Parts: sequence; structure tokens; C-alpha cells
Amino acid sequence: MPMFNIIVSLFVTMLISAGITPFVRKLAFVLGAVDKPNARRVNKTAMPTMGGLAIFLAFTFATFVLLRPQFNTHMLFSLFLAEAVIIITGMIDDIKELSPKQNCLA
Repeated sequence: MPMFNIIVSLFVTMLISAGITPFVRKLAFVLGAVDKPNARRVNKTAMPTMGGLAIFLAFTFATFVLLRPQFNTHMLFSLFLAEAVIIITGMIDDIKELSPKQNCLA
């Protein structure tokens, strides 16, 4: 794959991530994945904490569609499984605020 195609894929992925971020933000509020202000926080209003989901979705689209020739099937699905475990653990932590010990076990 020529370098130009990879660079174009990078920018398309960034645009996709920026485009779906507002929807993920709304989803975070619906699911309760927000960082509420308290004595330990510096934010004055509730802040959504699921921003990684937009990046995950854009990256997954890029690897499965835009950069598909770069990966063999085994590598592609192994990568997807690893990133899915990370994003699911992060989403659970964002919603339920896991302790560090629970984060390691999740």
C-alpha cells in the first residue's frame, strides 16, 4: 500500500473519530459514564469519560476497512480481541468506577 493511501487513511480515521465523538459524549451521559465534581476533582460540571470509545470505533473501522491489506486475518482478529478487552474494561470502569484491584482483574 503506497504511503499516500496510509496518510489518507490516517486523516479519514481522525475525521471519523471527531465525527462520532459527540454521539459517544451523549451516550456517556445516558449510561452515567461521567466524572462528577467533588473534592478530588477540578471540573465544575459533569464530564463524560468514554472518549476512548470514539477512538476505538474509528481505529477498528480503519483496521478492518481502510488498512485491511496491511494485516493478515489472524493478526487483525487478535488485535481486535485485545483492544475490545481494553475498551470494555475501560467502559465498565467509567460507569462503575472500579478499584485498582478490580481493574487488574477485569
